[in-house]
Amino acid sequence: VVQTIAIPPDTTYQSVTISEITPKPDEIKKDGDGNWIASFTLSAGKRVDVKTKLLIKAYIKPLPQSQTPLSDSNLYLKEQPFWETKNEKIREYAKKYTTPRAIYDFVTKTLSYNYGQISTTPVRQGSLGAIASPTNSLCTEFTDLFIAIARAAGIPAREVVGYAYTNDTRLRPLLVGSDILHAWPEYYDNKSARWIPIDPTWGNTTGGINYFDIFDFNHIAFVIHGLSSELPYPAGSFKEGTLPQKNISVRFSESTTMVTKDSFTTLFDLPNQITAGKILKGTVQVTNIGGKQIEKLTVNIVSSPYPFQASDTGSQIPPFGSISIPVSIKIPILFHKSQGVINVSINGEQATFQFEILPTFWLYGVIGCFALSLILIVWTFIRKT
Repeated sequence: VVQTIAIPPDTTYQSVTISEITPKPDEIKKDGDGNWIASFTLSAGKRVDVKTKLLIKAYIKPLPQSQTPLSDSNLYLKEQPFWETKNEKIREYAKKYTTPRAIYDFVTKTLSYNYGQISTTPVRQGSLGAIASPTNSLCTEFTDLFIAIARAAGIPAREVVGYAYTNDTRLRPLLVGSDILHAWPEYYDNKSARWIPIDPTWGNTTGGINYFDIFDFNHIAFVIHGLSSELPYPAGSFKEGTLPQKNISVRFSESTTMVTKDSFTTLFDLPNQITAGKILKGTVQVTNIGGKQIEKLTVNIVSSPYPFQASDTGSQIPPFGSISIPVSIKIPILFHKSQGVINVSINGEQATFQFEILPTFWLYGVIGCFALSLILIVWTFIRKT
């Protein structure tokens, strides 16, 4: 059985290094929202406690690698549970408030934070619940209403769930007793080609501090919800029983050592020997064995003396993630032994794979010997009968 959990990923304003993770995952893949999804293989009925230690660095300016074109904006305009974009009331708001700033201002001025729900186990109301009861809102309602109106207005938007630091719970409220402390929306800005985080909840509770144009160091993303309004589940949401539990500990450091050099291994999943006249097929797999995402992986594959070329340029590989590049080399008919070489360049580092080529008559010889043996067996059988 394969089970998955989400690890806090790199975002526009944060970079993550996995310092420790126990047990080690089978692999980590990036989903469509950029979440790091770790896979673990478990036997039936088995339980595993995954413990991770992360180094997360927050930035005041967006990271260069966060600039990515949105391949299909329609995916972030769809209606989802809690984001009722097809509702008539939501559509009316979308016609009136047509920019991210106008929607942000509307949400911060329309909803009121219900401090009485902080110490309870709140039920997510969604955008319609926020409209129906605007004075009964928490960060999820501020976020859901922004996303629903933005999507209905044709502006790609999504939710971020994570940790937020505050020293004043009246100005910057959080959900007490929970590891999922805060939620905020992001909208996609076509001009900068980036997801822009904003916080209408704290824009409301602080009495107008600008959380639209300027983000701070106090938000740490655990998961991103865009393709789904509910999945993946963030760290801290896996609980046993009903008692309050604290599974996440956050400590701030003035300085720390961050991994800067990419670390990877190369695996050649190819046969060491092949008969001339056939096609050598397999893959070259590059695995990130470091704790930090490889931001730009450039792989070039060249074979000799029989020509083959392949490349992969610009891939982002999360920690413990990998990419596989297919290899297919046509070997001509030969009547002598030969060798082939595959050279791989990965971000300037070299790896080599050699394979042996058996002459074509070797295959014919094996077939001939088999046929001769079969004839002798039949001939012996006929003589005896």
